[in-house]
Amino acid sequence: MASDRHSLRLAFVSPVPLRDTSAFVLLEQEAWDPYINYLTKAGVFAYLNARLFQAPAPPAFCSAADGSYSKTVFAYPSPAALPYQIGVAVGVISECSIAFLDYAEAIQCDLQAELTPKYPVQEITSYEWVGDAYDQNGAVIPRPAVRISGKALALSQPVYGTLLVVYKVIQHRYTVSITPRPGAKENRLTAFAWAVWNGGNTYLDVEAPSGAKGGVCQGSIDTGSAHMEEMPDGVPGSVSPDNETHYIDYCTMLEITS
Repeated sequence: MASDRHSLRLAFVSPVPLRDTSAFVLLEQEAWDPYINYLTKAGVFAYLNARLFQAPAPPAFCSAADGSYSKTVFAYPSPAALPYQIGVAVGVISECSIAFLDYAEAIQCDLQAELTPKYPVQEITSYEWVGDAYDQNGAVIPRPAVRISGKALALSQPVYGTLLVVYKVIQHRYTVSITPRPGAKENRLTAFAWAVWNGGNTYLDVEAPSGAKGGVCQGSIDTGSAHMEEMPDGVPGSVSPDNETHYIDYCTMLEITS
């Protein structure tokens, strides 16, 4: 008697890794000096000192004339071992360097029962109250007890107040170099950095220094943008220190000369 034979084929495939929705990468750009490409009082004094004593003129506090620039972008992965990819849409990004920091942050409580620091916490090392604690009506009350709850801080009572927290942070550093896009008539320095990991993605608008987009630097007297007239004896021009009074006609807004 013939018997029926049935076969069962099994296919083995690699399992798809689960998406970790709690993982993230925080991107941040190193801040620019607020006075770059601008002439400061200190710059004027340095220029005058150089002219009066025949010293070399101080260097201009300017970014590159063509608008290109380099700046550091920080990445904070959570968890610290999270594998991720990073890049820039325009420009060049360097290899990663890692820094281990002790970061101090003043956290405003704002009636929250749990406080989470800004950056991914590796370990909370200390905390202390700064000033008094207040209830919802603004009355001073005893400062509540604080305990470490994982990577956050839990308060025994929601209050208004400031808690100074010191914690350990792992920071990834990248140098981003941006050059003007050739042929672009607008947004020549528009660029962003991006990070992608299993479970999400994020991006950061890379900010150019003030004045770089127009290629204008007002950080030096020698550029002509802050030109100073000279008197015949070589001393920079000045005005009389005496006060002057001018009378203006309210209706015509013209100066009354007689």
